[in-house]
Amino acid sequence: MKTDLLLCAHSHQSFIHEVHGKWIVNGGSVGVNVQDRTDADFAVIEYSENRWIPQLIRVPYDTDSAIKEFYESGFVDKANVWARAVMGILKTGRHYAMECLQTVNRMKAETNTDQDEEYLWESVARSLGI
Repeated sequence: MKTDLLLCAHSHQSFIHEVHGKWIVNGGSVGVNVQDRTDADFAVIEYSENRWIPQLIRVPYDTDSAIKEFYESGFVDKANVWARAVMGILKTGRHYAMECLQTVNRMKAETNTDQDEEYLWESVARSLGI
């Protein structure tokens, strides 16, 4: 890679890797962390003395307040299973949304049927306890 610093995003997983003096940094997620943690992650990157110094910061996140807003905003009513999956992530850090998606896709492929997808999502969500 021609640059000394590569920033990544959208995976909801924080990391810092140094390879041959070059940095790969993903700041993670402020709110929907999928690394079996419920804190918020972000990166601070400083340039000092001709080099990059990346650091990951983790801070507690008020998940109860966020979940309360899901109900108050109507998100749970409009996107029931998806909202429950995201609330599960907020509570545990477990990536329920991806588990639901992968399981529904697998079930559709295995049965080779056009079952009502909403029914499948609800069934998978119940089996995951969300």
